[in-house]
Amino acid sequence: MARGWVRPSGLVHLLPSPTPLDNFTARILLSRGNQRPTARTVGAPSALTGTTNGRRAQFLPRSTQATLLPPTRHGVFPPRTPGTLEVAPARGPPYARCELAHAIRMLLEYTDTSYEEKQYTCGEAPDYDRSQWLDAKFKLDLAFPNLPYLMDGKNKITQSNAILRYIARKHNMCGETEEEKIRVDIMENQIMDFRMQLTKLCYSADLEKLKPQYLEQLPGQLKQFSLFLGKFSWFAGEKLTFVDFLTYDVLDQNRMFEPRCLDEFPNLKAFMCRFEALEKIAAYMQSDRFFKTPINNKMAHWGNKRIC
Repeated sequence: MARGWVRPSGLVHLLPSPTPLDNFTARILLSRGNQRPTARTVGAPSALTGTTNGRRAQFLPRSTQATLLPPTRHGVFPPRTPGTLEVAPARGPPYARCELAHAIRMLLEYTDTSYEEKQYTCGEAPDYDRSQWLDAKFKLDLAFPNLPYLMDGKNKITQSNAILRYIARKHNMCGETEEEKIRVDIMENQIMDFRMQLTKLCYSADLEKLKPQYLEQLPGQLKQFSLFLGKFSWFAGEKLTFVDFLTYDVLDQNRMFEPRCLDEFPNLKAFMCRFEALEKIAAYMQSDRFFKTPINNKMAHWGNKRIC
């Protein structure tokens, strides 16, 4: 299986390789402002690059950009398996969760995908210079260039959910029965609509003015998800799929925005606990690769700072 990495709001780039993603190895490159990239363990918003059996692979999230490089090129961490996959989130602050890449990271970790992350950051206010990403944006031969993106051989993928599906298909995590696939399709779109409501609020200059209205309608929104989940363990049924990673991310953001928002929905709270208890997810969340904040980019009015 091939390996990939994504940024919260970045590009993902994977190149085809004779070895599966599972056989990629991981290293991380972090770029802070004008400083030279430094190597560190996987986890912060960044870009990944590497090669596997001579083939080049790259992944870039919107707040991360990824690329595969030979293991010797920035090699600080010994590869766990032959080859390396690089992922890079773009425009996000260092050590950021950053919007659309978080669910991709969690899926990569859950599927034991090795990756290397290189971070692309934007400048400070008031201009928020994005030249790090814009200088490379149209040189990657991507359709609809954006972050995140993923490249796997000849496969070049933009759009965060397309990246998630690409990774999930390699692990049979898109639903098996027709009913499961239908539930996955519904949930994938519904949770993104829900995500955008909070995202727009967080980036609005009228955040404090609009916040009461958002909180007033929040229980009604959450009730729909609660009813859809019902007595199932996961949103597609009894089998974990990629939409559970998306949904956990969005519900967690809302829980951070309003800590008591899930109190009236025991099955949603149980879902969150169940997801966090997954062995590989629990290990990731306890590692120095995991960062809960910041959620949004620097220009947001909420979730734009790291909270230790």
